[in-house]
Amino acid sequence: MKYLNLTNIIKLLFFTALIFTALILGENFFKPIVIAMLLSMLFLPLCQRFEKWGLHRGLAAAICSLIILIVIAILVTVVTWQITGISQDMANVEQQIRTFINNARNFITEKLNFSREQQEELIKKQSEGSGNVVKSILGSFSTLITSTILVLIYNLLFLLLRSRFKRGIIMLFEEKHKEEAKLVLKKIQKVSFQYLAGMMVMIVCLWILYSIAFSIIGVKHAIFFAVLSGTLEIIPFVGNITGNTLTAVMALVQGGGISMALWVAGSYMSIQLLQNYLLQPIIIGKAVNINPFFIIATLILGGFIWGIAGMAICIPITAIIKIICDHMEALKPIGVMLGNGEEDNADTFVERIKGFFKKKK
Repeated sequence: MKYLNLTNIIKLLFFTALIFTALILGENFFKPIVIAMLLSMLFLPLCQRFEKWGLHRGLAAAICSLIILIVIAILVTVVTWQITGISQDMANVEQQIRTFINNARNFITEKLNFSREQQEELIKKQSEGSGNVVKSILGSFSTLITSTILVLIYNLLFLLLRSRFKRGIIMLFEEKHKEEAKLVLKKIQKVSFQYLAGMMVMIVCLWILYSIAFSIIGVKHAIFFAVLSGTLEIIPFVGNITGNTLTAVMALVQGGGISMALWVAGSYMSIQLLQNYLLQPIIIGKAVNINPFFIIATLILGGFIWGIAGMAICIPITAIIKIICDHMEALKPIGVMLGNGEEDNADTFVERIKGFFKKKK
């Protein structure tokens, strides 16, 4: 019964509550650091490869950060291009929306006995806070720009000073535990790389599949909605559904009717089957090995703490916590609960990518 020591449980709960409080109150400070830490583990093999080719570590780290910046710039350019096209069609879309709203209001008036005057009053009350919404959006955009700059800087520093960070962490442990600490750090980097690199490859595959499907169906601005649906895959369960729901709504308002919306839903389900039973096992495998219950729970918790960013990074963070728990005697029961059976040691596509970039000793 040594695991159920009341004092240790109280200490653990207090420490956990303290961490969550710090993460919530210090969101703008901690969030860029955590995201940069994960990105640095993703780009570590590439950085090591550049160093093997003779580049200085600082230059190699700078190139890795530049790659992130280029990817962001490309995505922003594509999205802006597509949004420009959407804005040109807004007159037609607005007319479709007005028709849909009028039909909905007629239905409400006839079936629910809710007069148009009452509906107008309700709409007026809801629109009073629209100015605050605009201010909130502008504030969020400013925060996003600042956070992105910080992430790039932190990522550069993590890659540049990684040996010092690693040495400092290992020095925290007694001599007899130093080798195990090195093993834990190695596992954390491996799992983080395998999951994040796998997700990147998966998202690109989804971009291609959704672009083909939406173009065949006839959805306007198919590339934009394909990028949106694929990128939202970083948020498990709800992300992809959200992207495809927006695409189905766009199909309706552009005049495609129920049939086009149903085709969008059908393509979503088909691509999900392909993703779950073919792409994901090959590309990612069981890298994170997390109990589905805790995936959902941490997804909700991550959204509560850090919003969309928290939902996006909750799975790799949970996987890191599991690795730490597996190697600490007092926390092994938590590691068992977080896990989902035996680890998959198969050589995945992502592992083969890592093998190319891995620094030879």
